[in-house]
Amino acid sequence: GDVNGATVLPDSASAELYDPTTGTWTATSNMNSGHAAHIAVQLSNGKVLVAGGSDSSGAITTEAELYDPSTGTWTTVGNMNSPRFFYAGTLLLNGKVLVAGGEDGNSVRTNSAELFDPTTDSWTSTGSLSAPIINQSLVTLPSGKVLRAAGHTGSTYIDYGEIYDPSSETWTATDNMITSRQFQSTTLLSDG
Repeated sequence: GDVNGATVLPDSASAELYDPTTGTWTATSNMNSGHAAHIAVQLSNGKVLVAGGSDSSGAITTEAELYDPSTGTWTTVGNMNSPRFFYAGTLLLNGKVLVAGGEDGNSVRTNSAELFDPTTDSWTSTGSLSAPIINQSLVTLPSGKVLRAAGHTGSTYIDYGEIYDPSSETWTATDNMITSRQFQSTTLLSDG
C-alpha cells in the first residue's frame, strides 16, 4: 500500500536478527502489530522499543511494543498519546525514550513530544517543539540534553535545530545547519 508516498509493507510485523560474526540474518518472532516509518530504540535494559508508524493496513498507529532479545518475544506496552509517522526518538540518559514531531497520517504534522518510561511501560507528554516537524533526527548529547536537527515542515526543508532539556522539559533554538535537509541521520561522535 501507499501512505502519503511511503510504501507500507504487507508483512511489516516481521523481524530479523543480524549476526555480525557470521554476516547472516535470521528470523525472530513477529511483532504483535505491523510497523513502518516507526522508531526502534534500544533501552538501557537491552530490550528494544518499537512504536508508532503505520500498520499493515496503512493506518497510522499509537501502538508500542518491546522486544526482549533474551526470549525473542514481543510484549505490547502502553500506547503513545498521539499517532506518529515519520518522527524521531532517542534514549535519554535517565532511561526514558523521547519521541517528537511526526505526522498523524492525514497530512497533519505535530510539534508535540512525549516520553516513554520503561519502569511503567507508559507514555507522558512533555514540552513541544517550536513547530510541527517531520523527518528530523534526535541524538542524546553527553550532557543529557537532546539535539533535534533539520527535518521538514510540510512546505520546506529546514536547517535549524533545537535542544531539549529533560530537567525543564523545554526546547530552545540552536545554531542553524549549513544545509537544509530531511531524512538525515545524526550520530554522536566520541568527542561529544
